[in-house]
Amino acid sequence: MRNLNTLFLRLTLLVAVATGMQTTVFGQSQLPNSNFEQWTGNKPTSWDGTNFQVSIFIIQTVFKDSVAPKSGIYNPLLETKLFNLLVATPTIPGILTLGTVVMNTTTYTGSVEGGIPFTGMPSALSGFIKTEPAAGDSGMVALGFSKWNGTTRDTIGAGLKWFPDTDTTWQPFSVPIQWSTAQNPDSMNIIISCSAVGNEVAVVGSKMHIDSLTLHYGSIGVELPMDDRQFTVWGDGSHTLHYSLAGEQEPTGLTLFDLSGREIIQSRAASMQGQIDVQALPAGVYVLKLTTAGGKIHTRKFVLR
Repeated sequence: MRNLNTLFLRLTLLVAVATGMQTTVFGQSQLPNSNFEQWTGNKPTSWDGTNFQVSIFIIQTVFKDSVAPKSGIYNPLLETKLFNLLVATPTIPGILTLGTVVMNTTTYTGSVEGGIPFTGMPSALSGFIKTEPAAGDSGMVALGFSKWNGTTRDTIGAGLKWFPDTDTTWQPFSVPIQWSTAQNPDSMNIIISCSAVGNEVAVVGSKMHIDSLTLHYGSIGVELPMDDRQFTVWGDGSHTLHYSLAGEQEPTGLTLFDLSGREIIQSRAASMQGQIDVQALPAGVYVLKLTTAGGKIHTRKFVLR
């Protein structure tokens, strides 16, 4: 049974932003307030977070920090904290989102819902981060993109990166975004958390600073991984396709096909990580196949636009 004294944010990344999302949406292709310089009260403007009031108690886990931002004057500081509310002592993670944080202050559970109208197809999100997760915890940055199909909302793009290690100096990071279609989305949400709320973990004392977010655009869209999560493929905003294989024997071969089955590229000396220049290839749908020494085959489909 769930411990109701711990507040976990269940990640509902890709629900409708509003009722009007089911009709025509005039979206955007960049992030609002991506440098976190504008603030409204105790939250960055255009972002929601886990700051709220319960009766006479003020809950704050998102802070406006000006000690040493990566750029500008301010950056958000997120911290997972324990609050004594007399009738309960919930542990509340520090979370920022372009959606809405919905709190149930009776059961001390909540969700992140909605997002913003958005029509771009970025290949990655980058920024700068400082992380101090408590033992057993991890920071995380998650993105989700969706499109209304007339009846239901389809998830068509996503990215997720964990930050389990401590680093108190600003470090660059990048979250590759993988796509299941060449169609543009109509909405997006981002969830930034100093705790591993995606795994229902929130340990008191976890901290995260984040700053200077940027979306990168390129000509490569990759299908979403289904059951094969060891093989990752992504674009980097240019004409380079990157791949990475985790937890397997060394690859023995890499082959690139078009949808007709024609072999475009073949390599006998594939490595666990690598990149392929696809600038000379025409627009279309392609399949990348990686074969390991044990005979296992991994494939991933991607779209060149």
